[in-house]
Amino acid sequence: MTDRDDLTARYLEAAVAQVPPDQRDGLRRELTERIADTVDARRAAGAEPAAAEYATLAELGHPDRLAAEYLDRPLWLIGPRYYLLWRRLVRLVAPIAAAAGAVGAAIGAVAEGRTAAAVLGEAIGSGVEVAAFTAVGITAVLAVMERKVPAEDLDPSGGWRPERLPALTAPGARRARRTSIGDAVWLVLLGAFVLVAPGLPLVWRASEQVDVLNADTWAWLRWALVAIIAAELALTVVALARARWSWWQAGARAALDAATIAVVVPPLAAGRVLRPEAIVELGWSDGPELLGPGGVLTTVVVLAVVIACVADAVTGFVQAAREPR
Repeated sequence: MTDRDDLTARYLEAAVAQVPPDQRDGLRRELTERIADTVDARRAAGAEPAAAEYATLAELGHPDRLAAEYLDRPLWLIGPRYYLLWRRLVRLVAPIAAAAGAVGAAIGAVAEGRTAAAVLGEAIGSGVEVAAFTAVGITAVLAVMERKVPAEDLDPSGGWRPERLPALTAPGARRARRTSIGDAVWLVLLGAFVLVAPGLPLVWRASEQVDVLNADTWAWLRWALVAIIAAELALTVVALARARWSWWQAGARAALDAATIAVVVPPLAAGRVLRPEAIVELGWSDGPELLGPGGVLTTVVVLAVVIACVADAVTGFVQAAREPR
């Protein structure tokens, strides 16, 4: 048997997650009645309640397959055997391969001295291309396996058992997980940009690169920002692994927000992030005044950074307060 945390509830949640929101209540009602009737019949035949529940769920099989039957949507790739394995591999491997391809292409474009727009375009194009080739490769391999390898050897639903059901998630946990994944992707992209920003040809004038960033400031600022972003990414990964947001995580996020303010605001307020002479060279004569110490744009940017960091810290504590205890 298995150590249960309401197997039926876990099975229902796993199954309804695979159907559109407007059909979930119907599937939940139908499946609840079906499970209850089968369990009652097994108990009437002399089975223990726990054994009856376990046997019923094992007989129903993988919740993904059950949901597909409810939708009358066959799980087929070339044939039905490896659809679940194919879907799992594509969802897991393709994004990782795409990210690696995008980062590699961006590094190569930076090394070649390409413009920022060209670097971005190269990264996006390479990421999409690698993801497509990865998906095609996985499909081709499984199409061959469809005809050569017994289904029970690799199909993840072939040896499925109720103890493999995912744990119950609190209301809103799926949305929080998607948000955390989005945050992680954003942090990786932001960290990569900050790391290579000083070497990027951000602005060109008369076929010559104009160095807009203050090299002295960015010599230390980018490493400080990368360290903060790495810590924030680690915190996000912990939140994903724990599937919840605790008070210590909220405190750590607030500390990182405070560190961001401490690192970013002083050089911004002092006008040391950009080179004033480069701004003038680009034809913006009022730029040094607006972006210098006490300038209007400087004040706006500083306030925006502070407000964003404070809001992020407050959001962390609100998330922690909403977690069930």
